Parts: sequence; C-alpha cells; structure tokens
Amino acid sequence: MEHKKRILAVIPARGGSKSVPNKNIKNLAGKPLICYTIELAKKIKAFNKVVVSTDSEDIAKISRASDSDVVSRPAELSTDISRTEDALLNVLEYYDAIGEKFDTIVTLEPTSPLRTIETVLDCVNHYAQSSCDSLITVVEDKGYLWQNVGTNHFSPLFENQSRRRQDRRSLYKEAGVIYITDVKALIKNRSIIGETPCHYVVNERESLDINSYTDFFIAESTLINKTRIEPR
Repeated sequence: MEHKKRILAVIPARGGSKSVPNKNIKNLAGKPLICYTIELAKKIKAFNKVVVSTDSEDIAKISRASDSDVVSRPAELSTDISRTEDALLNVLEYYDAIGEKFDTIVTLEPTSPLRTIETVLDCVNHYAQSSCDSLITVVEDKGYLWQNVGTNHFSPLFENQSRRRQDRRSLYKEAGVIYITDVKALIKNRSIIGETPCHYVVNERESLDINSYTDFFIAESTLINKTRIEPR
C-alpha cells in the first residue's frame, strides 16, 4: 500500500519588523495580516497540520485564536539575519520530539495576503505529480533589463534584446507566495529550495509581498475593492 505523504504547513512570523512595526499582526482591511494566511491554510484539507512559528506572544495569541498550532521560536532564530530554514527545522524538531513525522513542508509567508486557495492547491498538486524535491513560485518578467557593470558603465543585461516586449524571452523572478520542500531534502541541504526544484507561475497581484506601508495600502485597496465587486 502506497504511503500517503503527510504535509506540514508552516507560517513563519517573526515579531520584529523594522520597515513596518508589528507587521504580521497589523490590521489589514479589518483583521490582522497573519489571519489571511492562517484562514487560507486551514481550508486546505491536504495539510495535516497548520502551525505558526513565532517569537512573539502577541502573534501567538492571535494565531491560537485563529485555530492554528503555535511553536515558539528561540530568540537566536528570530534576529534580522535569521534564516527561514532554521525556523522550519526548529518546527520539525518540535514535532519529531512528540512523535509526529512529516514528509513535506509547505512554507506560507504571512506577508502574501493576496494568494488564493486555487494557487496553493495547484502548487501542491503540481509538486505531488512531479519528481522534484521542492517547488517555488515565480512571476514572469519580459522587461528590458539593465545592469551596472562598473563606474559610469550601464549596459543591457542581455545583448541584442528586442525593443519589442513581445519578442523578448521570458525571465522569472522568485515570488515567495508558497514554497514546498521535501523534508529529507530540507534537513540534508538546510535550504528551502532543493537540488531539483520545479516552479509555478503566479500573477503580479498574488505575488504582492508586504514589506512597506505602500504595500499595505495596495493590499488593502485590492481586498476592499474585491469585496465590493464580489456578488453577495
């Protein structure tokens, strides 16, 4: 009998934020930012468990009220230079200590409130049907890209690019909407992106990553307008 892989969804939510204080629990269109991600994750039946990793008691309190598990993150894993991977490994160690094992870890940053259930489900299904050890979301980019190659020397990133957007080849920018990683690969490489990653293209709207007050304004405007035009 084939083993059904167990999936752990982790929402990493550090308390400190220099650009926007208390960003992860700042009110966005009527509720704390992190609640958008928790509520979405809780609706996905493929996830065996949803957990918030945090060093903040305020974030923990809001997360528990939203019916999410919480794993306390040590201070040494909660600095400005701390890696998401270390927080994920800390969560895995916590569950391993109480006898819970997982095959796949899904990382959902709380700063992507515009992601949709459809996108997350598509990513989970795409990953499950692939032979990849990880999945990243990307945004297609056909811009005319330039680079600084020295003092007073600015040149196109690619020579002989067409001035017509339609004729340029697509490039892809990492979006951060969702990451999916094989647990064994994460432990081995200590990287959220494995040795054989696959990708899923998301649109610009879903790729919004809140890191500034301007991002908050854009997200809030989008959410409010979406509510207004949706049929009741």
